[in-house]
Amino acid sequence: MNIKEIEQTIRHLQRDFSETVFILQNKGLKYFQRVWIAAFLIMFVPYKFFYQTMNDEVSSLEMRIKTARVAGKYAKSYNDALEELLVVQRRLPPPNSGTQWLSDTVISSLEKENISPDSVSSVHQFKSKKLIKETISVEFLAKFPEIFAWLYRAEHNRYLIHVDFLRIHKKGLDENKVSCTLSTLIKSSGRGGNS
Repeated sequence: MNIKEIEQTIRHLQRDFSETVFILQNKGLKYFQRVWIAAFLIMFVPYKFFYQTMNDEVSSLEMRIKTARVAGKYAKSYNDALEELLVVQRRLPPPNSGTQWLSDTVISSLEKENISPDSVSSVHQFKSKKLIKETISVEFLAKFPEIFAWLYRAEHNRYLIHVDFLRIHKKGLDENKVSCTLSTLIKSSGRGGNS
């Protein structure tokens, strides 16, 4: 585009603008009211019912995709944690096992390793809403291989038994004095309390 064409375009725009101003001054805005309303409706209706509706649907779909991505990200972690919980729950003693179960199991495991306990405490229960924690303390003299075998047997029992506390003192050449506290969790069935 050269300078002459630019000047000519500017003159046409000035003339069109002057004519528009002249017509509006002579006729007034009321004369063009229907045209303005029609122009507004021609622009507003497609925007409101087509563009904005589609835009809302796209935004909603984007939000659902984003939510699905986040859920998918954490679904594996949730499933892994749930599986771990179920494995632990399967190893909990049955609710009707009673307080005698823990003491019987501990004494039986000691006898299987040819260990006779010097003392065995009574079972103490600590109840929460859904679980009961039972603990028992035991003391005995044994050689280290017997202690190791007993601990392995206790912790690899069919039902979950946890060694809460273990103290081993050398007592003589071959013997060790062992103090141990073991615990288990039992699903609460509305029985028992703190003792």
